Amino acid sequence: MIKQHPILVLPPVSPVGDYPHYFWVLQKWLHAFRSQKSTIVIPTCYISAFKDKTRWEYGPWSAKFHGYKPTMKLDEQLINVQFYPSLPEDDALRSNVPPVAPAVKFYESVYHEDDALISFYKDVFESAKDEGQPLAIAWVNNTSLRHAAFQAGVKLVFNEIGPLRQPFYRQTAYWDCHGVNGDTSVVSRWNKERPAFEAWLSARQDLISTDDLRHVFTDWNPPPDVKEKVKVGLALQIESDSNALLFSRGWTNLSLSEHLRANYSADDYRIRYHPNGKALYEGMTDRTESPLEFLFRVGEIWTINSSLGMEAFFWERPVRFFGKNPVASITTMTEEERKSFRSWFFLCYLIPWQCVFSIDYYIWRLEEPSCAKIAERHLLLYAQEVQTTQSSKTGISSDMKDFAIAKPWEIMEMLATNGGMLSIIEKQRKQIQDRDAWISERDEAIALMRSQIQDRDAWISERDEAIALMRSQIQDRDIWIKDRDGWISERDTWIIERDEIIALLQKKNKEGS
Repeated sequence: MIKQHPILVLPPVSPVGDYPHYFWVLQKWLHAFRSQKSTIVIPTCYISAFKDKTRWEYGPWSAKFHGYKPTMKLDEQLINVQFYPSLPEDDALRSNVPPVAPAVKFYESVYHEDDALISFYKDVFESAKDEGQPLAIAWVNNTSLRHAAFQAGVKLVFNEIGPLRQPFYRQTAYWDCHGVNGDTSVVSRWNKERPAFEAWLSARQDLISTDDLRHVFTDWNPPPDVKEKVKVGLALQIESDSNALLFSRGWTNLSLSEHLRANYSADDYRIRYHPNGKALYEGMTDRTESPLEFLFRVGEIWTINSSLGMEAFFWERPVRFFGKNPVASITTMTEEERKSFRSWFFLCYLIPWQCVFSIDYYIWRLEEPSCAKIAERHLLLYAQEVQTTQSSKTGISSDMKDFAIAKPWEIMEMLATNGGMLSIIEKQRKQIQDRDAWISERDEAIALMRSQIQDRDAWISERDEAIALMRSQIQDRDIWIKDRDGWISERDTWIIERDEIIALLQKKNKEGS
């Protein structure tokens, strides 16, 4: 087997300017390849992040959520660092002309070919060949990188966080050789793999319905008999979200909220803010603790391309995407195809989070296994996560669950297969330890989310008070304007009367003379 040399390619430009926007991705990579040589391609601004202990990527929440042990020592890693070439001095700055906005530069770096970048990437691939066959792994779409990899004959994979996320789901990720988010290979892959996947699925009828597929990814149950309180729920996104910037089809949080206000009364919709959103928008807000509760409290989800919209698709809730997204084709599918596509998308297209930056998994996928084998491997990995969750709920390990439903003459066979009762007890102890660790992580994540929600609610309350004060000031202004107009009218009447008196006096003076 040819040795693969992994290369992480982070974007040359971030959505918010000269800033290490994807530093947590780099941290996860350094953890995954801490004992293996690799190459990273990054802007120079990432170096300063290793010296800033206050960055959130060094905090326990990010480390646990994304799955890495943070490091502040880049020079001690088994990596080859390749920095993007410095950009030429901006003529606009020298002539005091406003520079191009970071969002525009970010958009162009994703969509436009840059000959200098293509040449740079090809040089990186060539220098990496001494360590093995280059395997490029990118975060965020990159047209120049795509062309460089094609010209150099290098395999290229794009990754991104998937739409199902902790703590409510078993975490997923994108794994696509074309791109992620709004520009993927979903349609072409589905058309190619559909016959084989549906043939495999026909033998797995337990994975077709919402309830059955749900158990693969979550232990959460929809609230019983929830009455839809409003017609539409608007799921907002972070203003600097690459997905919203690149694949919005021109929509923004503001324009979408204004479009909603123009079509529905204030009582017919609710707005759900992203916990890290930066702006406020007019309208009643949803403050439920869980975003899943929000999905079942509204008749339809509106969003540009938020992951919450993908969750609505997962739960078969009505959703309207205004931007580009991987499941846009569902609007033209029959009900039967939509069910099959849904199972394929979540089981086969998305990957378990634990596979991200797993070189063994990437090599296996690049060998192009069948969609059935991909789905079965994913199911096995998700099942390993389910075991701990189920055990924590019932107090019975997955092994002992088998014995609880087994026939008497099957118990001895199970004992032999599992290596004896002592082996099973050891497995139970290990599962209990894993369960306790998982519960601790979950509680920390929930506590952090509650704190963020409290901060958000306080922020919203202050906003509402500011809006109320502004409305009161506007009313006072309108009253003042009305009074002023009355005074002006009285003044005009007085001037007319004065002019008439003056004219009459002048007339009498003339007659007297």
